[in-house]
Amino acid sequence: MAVEFDKELVPSASRINIYLISPFEMKPDADLNGRVDLPSIRKFEDDFRNPSVGQLEPIIIKKVDGYPVIVDGVGRWRAACNLSKAKEGPHEEGVFKLQCRYFVAKSPLNYFIATVKANIRNDPKPADDAHNVSIFLHNFNLPEEDIAGRIYGRFTEDDKPDVRWVRDMATLSNLTAEGLEALKNGTLKPKSAIALAGMTEKIQKEKLKKLASGE
Repeated sequence: MAVEFDKELVPSASRINIYLISPFEMKPDADLNGRVDLPSIRKFEDDFRNPSVGQLEPIIIKKVDGYPVIVDGVGRWRAACNLSKAKEGPHEEGVFKLQCRYFVAKSPLNYFIATVKANIRNDPKPADDAHNVSIFLHNFNLPEEDIAGRIYGRFTEDDKPDVRWVRDMATLSNLTAEGLEALKNGTLKPKSAIALAGMTEKIQKEKLKKLASGE
């Protein structure tokens, strides 16, 4: 139900369009995936099952060939798919329709920036940051200063873009699959992972074997 505010108290108030769409009628964009591993969606499933909570934030979509494609909100979409398959949603035939906000960007880069900025709010892992920084550098040729400051909001004590962090993340993107797994499970700490990622693949594997053996 739409809420009308007092026009004298809130003269600037206006409404934007929010769409309700079945999760089966949309899809994610593989090029806009800002996560190395899919995060848990348990919290979304719990919220969606609770009528006092539900979906607190709309997902962001764009239109491709007349079809809604997800820019941000893959976790919520996955949760809605699960509930809808189990017919636990509040809409027709147990479907959990998602609130969606339409978004238009001027370029693929701006769509990816929107995805990454949304992920930043949800505590990305170092591996996610490394993956995304590498894409900004190599796919879009974005300057290190822009990545650090404009996108990630990372600045040094003297208020300059923290390009050192960007370079560390770019190095971390060279970590082997074994190294990523060790970083994920906490065996390998982020600073050590960055140092390890600067070595050859052969040396990385040798050192990870030693780490696994307790050395």
